[in-house]
Amino acid sequence: MKEKVLALIKHPLIKGSTVILIGSFFGNVLNFLFNLFMSRNLSISEYGILASLISLISLFGFPAGAIVPTIVNFAAIYFAKGELDNVRSFYFKINKLLFAMGTITLIVFILFVNQIGDFFNIHNNFLILLAGINVFVGFITVANMPLLQAKLSFKFITILNIFGSLIKLILGVVLVFIGFAVGGAMWAYLVSTLLPYMLSFIPLRFLLFAKKKSSKIEFKKLFSYGFPTSLALFGLSSFITNDIILVKHFFTPINAGMYAGLSLIGRVIYFISAPIGTVMFPLVVQKHAKREKYLNLLILSLSTILLPSLIFVISYFLFPDLIIRIFFKRDEYLAIAPFIGFFGIFIAIFSLLTVTTNFYLSIKKTNVFVPIIIGAIIQVLLIFLYHNSFFQIIFVSGLTSFLLLIFLLLNLFISNNKQGKNKFWGLNSSLIV
Repeated sequence: MKEKVLALIKHPLIKGSTVILIGSFFGNVLNFLFNLFMSRNLSISEYGILASLISLISLFGFPAGAIVPTIVNFAAIYFAKGELDNVRSFYFKINKLLFAMGTITLIVFILFVNQIGDFFNIHNNFLILLAGINVFVGFITVANMPLLQAKLSFKFITILNIFGSLIKLILGVVLVFIGFAVGGAMWAYLVSTLLPYMLSFIPLRFLLFAKKKSSKIEFKKLFSYGFPTSLALFGLSSFITNDIILVKHFFTPINAGMYAGLSLIGRVIYFISAPIGTVMFPLVVQKHAKREKYLNLLILSLSTILLPSLIFVISYFLFPDLIIRIFFKRDEYLAIAPFIGFFGIFIAIFSLLTVTTNFYLSIKKTNVFVPIIIGAIIQVLLIFLYHNSFFQIIFVSGLTSFLLLIFLLLNLFISNNKQGKNKFWGLNSSLIV
């Protein structure tokens, strides 16, 4: 029994997750302090604007985030085979694409700044342009962190995450104190992205200083994986961004700020569980490349997420007022107390859905984008139809996420117990542990 426990602790998923989890804990504490400071020093409507701008950055920047699994997938294979020339060639070619995409997105922000501001009821065009700059920087800096992930440099990722969160907190506090308000928070986000990016080249210096050699990168294979992967992650991210965006559109600025506070509390569950998927993805990719068994990694990941999620959800139901007072000093936020437990359920389901989706993508089952996009569209349509209260929006988001999660897990279960290839997804019995 002792040997089994020690073996479990030394398991790469648990060991890597522990490093990421510890770093994420400190990083999330700093992020919590940042949001706590903003919620206490910005008005409720200003905090709603900040939350909607962050959601806007996430929405427009989805191609940058969506390409992360593609980078991890291909880079992890190259690292596993010791093909550093291919890593280097892949990195520079993918960065050219990201720069072009970021430039196009920034131009869209510049051309349609008034229309974007009108939809979000934000009348300061500079804030919209600042969000566009954040998106552009997100594109040009995104490739380094997944390369470190593929390299299994989890300790350095942890250091960078903590450093970035610390810079964001310090700079955000200073800028808001001297009167920059929401703009100060946005500048803090920008700088906290750029500085860790510069430091990330320390373990990746072989990209810059080694002699460049011509390496053949199969971009047809890259596109065939990257495009559906981007669609899958776009649909996935929309589950926790479109609700904030639509609340900002349909509700008053005060109510939008209330919902932003609700989302902040609920997302603690996601922040706690996110490191599990970060570690699982490259491990599954490498096992898949080596034709080793890997379904046990998914089971272990889901189990590891489920327990803390349940603890948080139960706490949200039992002590809503206490939890709200920890996050916010304004009594007005107590109005969201009836909703935080239900929002916690939604985020717990979303966390499980995120890991399951990443598992599909790590074994190149990219057709998973089809049900995810359908689910995301259904969520948006239902919110357009039913948005009379926060409960309706939370119920719609939670229900669509739950049905999608059940569908994906059932598909894995059926294909795992079926002889030959599954007619829909092409999974086969080699997944069996």
